[in-house]
Amino acid sequence: MSDLVFLASVEVCRDLTAEELSRLTACCRPDSRLAEELIGREGDEANDLFFLKEGEIELRFEMPGRETGPEMAISRVKPGDTFGWSALVPPHRYTLSSYCASTRCAFYRLDRQELLRLFDDHPRIGYIFMRNLTLGIAKRFLALQDDLARMHGYDLLEQRPREIW
Repeated sequence: MSDLVFLASVEVCRDLTAEELSRLTACCRPDSRLAEELIGREGDEANDLFFLKEGEIELRFEMPGRETGPEMAISRVKPGDTFGWSALVPPHRYTLSSYCASTRCAFYRLDRQELLRLFDDHPRIGYIFMRNLTLGIAKRFLALQDDLARMHGYDLLEQRPREIW
């Protein structure tokens, strides 16, 4: 799959033109990890935003004095999803740790400073990207809320409109 085809499938890139996606590829650096390898640690400076290309990522919280593991996972990231959005939100510290949750994960790193320069030079790209990122963050929080409600015996999904965006 070419970079442009992949980027067109990433939710935060929805509605960007082929030319705009091409400009975005300049910010993308390929990277990968193997099972259980750390990608970004909670509390570290968030210099990169990530697009997952292959595999799965677990977003986990860290407990002082305890080793982290899958039981600490709050969310799973699937191919085409974005994680590490703290890179674009002050104070630019990761709020969760990210670990490879499959045999191998392949992803793109997008440097915060390069992205911000791109957004300054091409405000339409920045607007669409940030609009879509905000929707993705909202979906993740709604999913977390649903998970917590189910743990307490409630089904919020039945009380919400099916698809709000």
